[in-house]
Amino acid sequence: MPISDPRRGELDPESQQIRDSFAYFGLAVFRAQCLERQLVILLATSLNPEFLRTVSEERDTYFDKHSQKTLGELISSLRQAITLPSSLEGRLCRALVLRNWLAHDL
Repeated sequence: MPISDPRRGELDPESQQIRDSFAYFGLAVFRAQCLERQLVILLATSLNPEFLRTVSEERDTYFDKHSQKTLGELISSLRQAITLPSSLEGRLCRALVLRNWLAHDL
């Protein structure tokens, strides 16, 4: 069965489903990476009183330090820095479970 009809440029249903599945997977992984990056930025800047007192080269070390952490470690660091509202705590825990499932089990 051909993947596409060269005359129309359309995918057959199975190929369309495969393409859509990979597109949704990519979007989900991208969103998980955005969450990780935002937590790195938050921990390195807003929750770090030393950040604004340092020169830019030293600021990079804060980003590097947090960028090495897993999502679970970033969430733990966030818990240590501030008291999380229970609703946010639940959403972060769910995001971690889903991200780990996408990255390791799918």
